[in-house]
Amino acid sequence: MHGTIIHYDTLTQCGLLRTEAGQLHYFRRDDVAEATGFAAGRQVSLRAGTLADTGGSQMDIVEGLAAIRHVEQARRVGTLPAQPAPPPPKRATQSISWVGGWLSLAALLCLLLAGGNQFSEPSVYAAAAPKLIGSVFGVAAAVLLVILAILFFTHKTRRLVRWTYWLTVWSSLFAYIAQTIDGFEIDAAATCYGYSLIALLVAVFFVRK
Repeated sequence: MHGTIIHYDTLTQCGLLRTEAGQLHYFRRDDVAEATGFAAGRQVSLRAGTLADTGGSQMDIVEGLAAIRHVEQARRVGTLPAQPAPPPPKRATQSISWVGGWLSLAALLCLLLAGGNQFSEPSVYAAAAPKLIGSVFGVAAAVLLVILAILFFTHKTRRLVRWTYWLTVWSSLFAYIAQTIDGFEIDAAATCYGYSLIALLVAVFFVRK
């Protein structure tokens, strides 16, 4: 059996055609034996016994189009799945996470090197200034930096990363206050540590939610 397509909807994959006998039929894409195209006016081969008669010769083209639009609208409302929300750009968020992880390790290195300079000219009697890592808070900051690097590398959510970052900042601040009482002096490593914490703040802000 052959028919001429009058209307076809690509979204629902349904349409209306007129057979060689002059009858109008509602058809689906699967009803077509050879899918060579579905433009209006194109003739297609049909599988026998698969068409649903919309009224035959008693229905004109205008009524047939109204019927097919009604069917298409019902199929759109009842069967089409909801469109998922567009996913966030993975490549950008993963790049920021990797940068944050390496910044955390760089900050850890600066923390380990911060302090420890001599109070006076190098001599037998010169005493070394305390290191920033020498306090309990300094050790806590170092551990938190390791955890922060792991969180970045494993692409954890922003909330968990932020909590760990601010705990690191407060631990570093308490370590600085405690060691300053014992004579801690800011050196180049301590300065770099402060800048690395600022850079980490930027990475924490742009990490995925």
